[in-house]
Amino acid sequence: MYATLPDTSGTQIQLPQGITKKCLSTSSDFKTGRIYFSEKQDGTSKDDEAFVEMGDGWNVVWNLTNVDSFILPMQLQINYDNGTTQTVGIKSGNTRDGMIHKLEIEMKAAGDDYPASSFFKGNKVIAPGKVSYSGDDKLWSSAIQDGLNSLVKLGQNFSITYGPETYKNFQSIGGGKYSVDLYYNANLVQTVTIWGVNSYNAAAGEIPSDEKNISDKEKQGHRFAALIGSAINRGVLGTPSSWSNQDDYFQGSNRGYNVYAKVIHENSIDKKAYGFSYSDYYGHAAALSLGDANPGSVTLRILPLSNANTVSWDNPNLTVHYDQAPDQGKGTASFNGNASYQQDHISYSCSISDGQKTISSATCTVSSDNSGLSFYSQSAENLAGDTLKVTARDDSNPDIKPVTVEAIIPGKKPTPPVSDTPWYRIWSQGKRATVVKGVQTKTESVGSITHQDIQVANGQLEVQIPGGLCASMI
Repeated sequence: MYATLPDTSGTQIQLPQGITKKCLSTSSDFKTGRIYFSEKQDGTSKDDEAFVEMGDGWNVVWNLTNVDSFILPMQLQINYDNGTTQTVGIKSGNTRDGMIHKLEIEMKAAGDDYPASSFFKGNKVIAPGKVSYSGDDKLWSSAIQDGLNSLVKLGQNFSITYGPETYKNFQSIGGGKYSVDLYYNANLVQTVTIWGVNSYNAAAGEIPSDEKNISDKEKQGHRFAALIGSAINRGVLGTPSSWSNQDDYFQGSNRGYNVYAKVIHENSIDKKAYGFSYSDYYGHAAALSLGDANPGSVTLRILPLSNANTVSWDNPNLTVHYDQAPDQGKGTASFNGNASYQQDHISYSCSISDGQKTISSATCTVSSDNSGLSFYSQSAENLAGDTLKVTARDDSNPDIKPVTVEAIIPGKKPTPPVSDTPWYRIWSQGKRATVVKGVQTKTESVGSITHQDIQVANGQLEVQIPGGLCASMI
């Protein structure tokens, strides 16, 4: 089934009672089902689809997940027969475009750890642990190592309890491996070893462990690795007392945590989300229960893709002026800085483009009173005919669409002179000529034959030609 989703109003789908039994597979003890949502209609790949997940291993638990990626802002609501409702998911007021913008801001601020080309794919943001690039095991790595060192320092004083299990005596045993003693109902049952403790494995939920299932009933094997992974993602690894304290998660200016997960959780209802594989540890997952003991129906809600609200800016009147020396690419512009949405939060920025891309060598600065700007080319490049842009945005809400006004910088770029200086082509086989004076423009090879094209500079050409080379004028 395919439906057109309105960009700015969102939509919701009411699912009838009993759909869980129709959608769940029966191929395993833990039956699961998914409902997929996609902007594409070819149905050939689920890589770009958001989904709602359900499983009856826990008496039918429904959940929303962003463990693999963020694609659509969604809410899951259970309408219980007793008249109560519960809702999880992205907070109302957010949109897809707004969430992507928030992720861009936070992940860009973290520097080279989150290269945009690896994580941002159009209307999809890939989660750490699901993308492979040269730094994928080094994200917030210093914070992880500091945390491990703190746990080793605690040593025999380390103790953490989760359900019927208590883990004590954290030790480094060499080779990047760590051990801990596992007590079940106060009885020592095994020593657990973990290794491969890095950000990639933590975000992917794949920290290796030799922990064994204590009983068929519990089936919690590798729980300590999951506890370590959740603490790493939340940035609290070195402080066990903070592992269960939501107020301590994702703190610190050094961003020693999963920045992607931070944005997902902070923009979710009650901060509950699957922003990484083990978000359910200590009860912070976007999951709700539905079954015979608490029957009801399910509402799936897709929030708007974009926001209809736009910054208002009446008659900007952007006027550009050149300074005394237009050929040096320097000038000013004036505009009426009275854009509004939430007036106290409006800011202005400017840029210069050649019609296709921003000119990186051109600097543009808005005045403190938002009445004008100054611009210049760092390379003294003539900017005549290029486009000056001024953008007004509401800093309090990145989801409000900014508005941009632009003007063409006056003047005319000079026509480059036609050179009548001679060119020389030097041929060689397995050898290179050294240009002492002159301008080498390109070198091309055809098989073993190489030629270098050289133009005379300032009437002088001097080339050192090894034996076996010949030169000709072209």
